[in-house]
Amino acid sequence: MQLPYLSEAWLGAVDAALDRHDRLRAQAASCALGVTQVVTGGAEPLVYHFTSHGGAARVGWGPAEPEDVRVVTDRAVAASIGAGRTNAAEAFITGAVVVTGDRSRLVDGRELLAAFDATMAEVATRTRFDDA
Repeated sequence: MQLPYLSEAWLGAVDAALDRHDRLRAQAASCALGVTQVVTGGAEPLVYHFTSHGGAARVGWGPAEPEDVRVVTDRAVAASIGAGRTNAAEAFITGAVVVTGDRSRLVDGRELLAAFDATMAEVATRTRFDDA
């Protein structure tokens, strides 16, 4: 069964996948980071977060606490990035993705974020991206 992107089931699957990745846990042990993702384009913006602290990495609804970085994009771009059809760096360069906050935290956390991306790619194989 395919998980609808940005659904409760999808976020639960991402959170469960975070627990299964040793590389991610190892990176989370040495890098505390809070990233809020805001997806626009619906009746209300959809807000979820990725946090790491003390060897644990989590996702959940609402903003990260504390929030180091905020990433804002519309639903179509978010789905296209999630589906692997759009490169996130290119979307940032063109302004389709807006990043605010302490961007240096993203550089400092690049190994953690690479491990997070690998987890997201695994979940993407079971995800239905209707807007991509």
